[in-house]
Amino acid sequence: MNVLFVYSLSDAPSPPAKPLNVMKEIKEILEEFIDISEIYFEVETITANEKWALAFCQLLEKFNASRETPISFGINVRVVPNKSLKHLSEAFKRAGFNYINLGIESGSERIRNEIMKRIYSNEDLIRTCDEAHEAGLQINAYNMIGLPGETPEDFKMTIEVNRRCRPESNNLSIFFPYPGTELYQHCLERGLNVQLKEESIERYKPVLGLPEFPDKLVSHYFRWFEWYVYKHKKPLFKILSFALLRFLGAHPHLFHLYRLLTFSGPAAALKQRIRSFSWTILKPSYR
Repeated sequence: MNVLFVYSLSDAPSPPAKPLNVMKEIKEILEEFIDISEIYFEVETITANEKWALAFCQLLEKFNASRETPISFGINVRVVPNKSLKHLSEAFKRAGFNYINLGIESGSERIRNEIMKRIYSNEDLIRTCDEAHEAGLQINAYNMIGLPGETPEDFKMTIEVNRRCRPESNNLSIFFPYPGTELYQHCLERGLNVQLKEESIERYKPVLGLPEFPDKLVSHYFRWFEWYVYKHKKPLFKILSFALLRFLGAHPHLFHLYRLLTFSGPAAALKQRIRSFSWTILKPSYR
């Protein structure tokens, strides 16, 4: 599968391009690169202009209907406070979108609102996910752990919200304070000892030494997040593989060895067979 990534639609600094102009550019690209089978739109704020988004979806639907082999789409979606995205989710599906990427970030409204400046409620999150699922879209969620001021109780809320949102896949990262960002400055103002480690393990190991959320506990929840969210819902092999990969990610030399052993040869073939077996035979419904 060859995927085209689009990084600008309706959230550019200048007025948004007209849907017809964007559609024209997509057609031109597909004429040149005929092996593209999926297009992913990295445009989180598309939900802020629903009229534009619905018009764009109508064009994509018409375009796909004219093709012998339709293009599949994915998109980054931001939750809008107190607003239903039901019609937009249905339009996404009709246009050929298979999935959305959604930032849950934290299940603690205090952390999400005060620290991450994402001003929407857990009910907003759950409603948006329910509407996406009802439309037939899959959800790939993004979460963080180890944020400044976060406690174990806050992260237990993240687990609970993910269980209620029911994303088909999940990405969890340990917070990393990039120099020059507002959150990096926030950490310094709180007197946190920011220990920037080698780049190869950023987001795999805690770096703040939070007094209210010990590093060992952050690492534990990071490795076993899938277990807490998906136990009895996904194959045990899948859950354990995530735990292993997150452990290896915090140890670059072990991860390099893992890649050497499993990305080619008999070990790679065995890994693929096990993965296929786990999804075709063992996979239960998470809905």
